[in-house]
Amino acid sequence: MVKYKVTYHFNKDLTATRIIEAESKEDAMIAAKAEKVVRFEERGVLYEFNIEDVKMITVSEFAKVKAVKSIY
Repeated sequence: MVKYKVTYHFNKDLTATRIIEAESKEDAMIAAKAEKVVRFEERGVLYEFNIEDVKMITVSEFAKVKAVKSIY
């Protein structure tokens, strides 16, 4: 399983993002659209919205970024 970042776009300035595991990007997209009401928790924030309110869904491979300590 690979981790994917799924972003739900509602309008130009409003998105909700979650991380899911799937075999492929296509499977992640299918899972992202599977529910009529989407509900998930990400970083301590609970999201719930109707999939009909989503204008676009994007899926990309999740790359965990390491924090680098500043020397300044």
